[in-house]
Amino acid sequence: MLVTLLYSMFEVTNNMKSKQSDEFKTFDKVMDGLLAVPYSELQAKLEEEKRDKAKHKKKRSTSTASSASPSSTVDKKRAS
Repeated sequence: MLVTLLYSMFEVTNNMKSKQSDEFKTFDKVMDGLLAVPYSELQAKLEEEKRDKAKHKKKRSTSTASSASPSSTVDKKRAS
């Protein structure tokens, strides 16, 4: 009985190790693929995103009427 229990625990442990090693192999492949991208390419993508964000900020900040809050408009009408 005890031997059977220990043997079944051993099998479960071995199965878990093989699953973990498969997962690790998959993770390792993904990481190798990520690290294979040249730094200059990553830097270029980051710079492109920064330029795009700066363009969108400029477009949003040009309209001052849209930045007025509705409550301040209501308060001005009440004061009149």
